[in-house]
Amino acid sequence: MNPLRKPAALLVAVVAAGLFQPTTSAAAGTWHPAGQQVRTTATEAVGPGSATQLQREIDEYSRRYPGGLQVSDHALAYRGGGVVVVFPEPGQAYAPDGLGNGVRAAAEDNGLVTPMATAYRRGCPYSTVTNADWYCFYTNSNWRGRRLQFRDTCADFASNWGFNNQTSSWVNTHRLRRVYTYDSAGGALLWIESTGISESSWVGASKNDRLSYWRVYGGGC
Repeated sequence: MNPLRKPAALLVAVVAAGLFQPTTSAAAGTWHPAGQQVRTTATEAVGPGSATQLQREIDEYSRRYPGGLQVSDHALAYRGGGVVVVFPEPGQAYAPDGLGNGVRAAAEDNGLVTPMATAYRRGCPYSTVTNADWYCFYTNSNWRGRRLQFRDTCADFASNWGFNNQTSSWVNTHRLRRVYTYDSAGGALLWIESTGISESSWVGASKNDRLSYWRVYGGGC
């Protein structure tokens, strides 16, 4: 997005190996749809104001892009935890690291949330002991705005995740994978994200809000 706009904000992420396997048994851990508060504590309680607005944003995203599990007040997880979308608090420049507040009982009680990151780069997690690294796209410059985080995806369309033509900054923490970004499948190359920890706070005016498709090379892709 235009870096002069007030950021909608986001910076966050954390998660998961084998993040979820839906079940039908309540005892084993029922698949809880986005928007359903499974367990609430005094510090996690959803009150009026920004928390309510945040939940509305998550519910709307989940309606448009079904199949995810709401694992906290701030985050949705898809594809077995290999894709995580984290939302900032309304009015905040950056979202919290990790999954944020109110981690759901379905995620905790059934081992669905297993932290893989021991460090973060602009909120994009990576491990210092395994190859469970990620690459992240941000909808505003300087790593702000909603963040889309990918662990296992070798190629995809931004439109599948609601950020087509909306990327302004990025981070790649994967030691083995290079990310090639394009304005369409088979279209013009925009930028290349190098292996190791690489980043850009601003993709540049000629490339801003143009990412539509990407492909990953190396590390099993």
